[in-house]
Amino acid sequence: MYLKTASKLNSELKEMKIERPKTPRKLPNVLSKEEIIKIVSVLKNLKHRTVISLIYSAGLRISEAVKMEIRDIDFNRKIINIKDAKGKKDRQTALSLKIEKLLLEYMAFYKPSKYIFEGAGGEKYSERSIQQVFTRAVIKGIFLLNKK
Repeated sequence: MYLKTASKLNSELKEMKIERPKTPRKLPNVLSKEEIIKIVSVLKNLKHRTVISLIYSAGLRISEAVKMEIRDIDFNRKIINIKDAKGKKDRQTALSLKIEKLLLEYMAFYKPSKYIFEGAGGEKYSERSIQQVFTRAVIKGIFLLNKK
């Protein structure tokens, strides 16, 4: 019954040329450089340090980082190719010198075969794992910031 009434109301509003108010978009909470340095400094695992640093440096979404394949990084041109980004569009972003060194160290140690960040069995690392790593690092990093 509710859906039928809501549908009827929507069609009546359209006929009257009344638009629904748009919901305001909130700006994301951007971390300071000092906060990021503290967060990354508490990460002892090379994979975790690399993925969080790459996400921050290249402005990636977690989903973009986990889908990234070895062939998506052009070390010669210092470019990261991101496929199927938001809106199903491909885009490129810069590969910084610091992240390049960190990625090369990571790849030499872990030797990924397809995805840059692989989980068990060579599959891509899970988004949830990265979220958990980041959450734990933020908690530890905030503790260190507040200890000053």
